[in-house]
Amino acid sequence: MYRVKVTVESIAGECAAGCRIGDVFYYEDGSITVADARTRLCAYGLAAVIPYLAAYCRRGEAGDWIGGIERLACPDPANNVVFRLERSEA
Repeated sequence: MYRVKVTVESIAGECAAGCRIGDVFYYEDGSITVADARTRLCAYGLAAVIPYLAAYCRRGEAGDWIGGIERLACPDPANNVVFRLERSEA
């Protein structure tokens, strides 16, 4: 299993939950931890990202499509938050 670092890469507008560019959280073994106590997690952004994280942290077959994902976005069309995903060894 990989540990996944999720970073807020960009925000089109202003996130209603208070996410900021550079905010980081980690997904590992089904748990989320934040890198900084000031990090805000948007429930809608998490709802969009978590289904992919569960698969992204697993070691798949070579060429598996999930390994090619680098960015995911929240569903807010007016204030879209883009999250960058990075795998690391757990």
